[in-house]
Amino acid sequence: MQKRNEFAWQEVKYYGKPQKKPIALRSPDLSKFSSTDVNLVHHTVKKFWRMNATEISDQSHLFLGWKSAHLKETIPYSTALVSGRAPTDQERKRGLALQGLAEKHLRANR
Repeated sequence: MQKRNEFAWQEVKYYGKPQKKPIALRSPDLSKFSSTDVNLVHHTVKKFWRMNATEISDQSHLFLGWKSAHLKETIPYSTALVSGRAPTDQERKRGLALQGLAEKHLRANR
């Protein structure tokens, strides 16, 4: 991207110290992404926009995947699908409906 002159480094002061920030020199090509993807990125940027690296690190340590992984262990992608909230009635019913199928596959793949 730098060779194609698509971004530049801007030096700014952060707590009185110099910091280099990448600045886009072109509009993004969003054609490869769904509106859901774009909304997820916008939501994530908005959520973390005012946080510094320490604050974001502290937030990441609240993530269930981080809590369940041991130091220096790779966090399984599947933990992104795990929530700390209680399931809804609809989710509970769907889980119970799939329970037999899950048990069948677990037995077959031991």
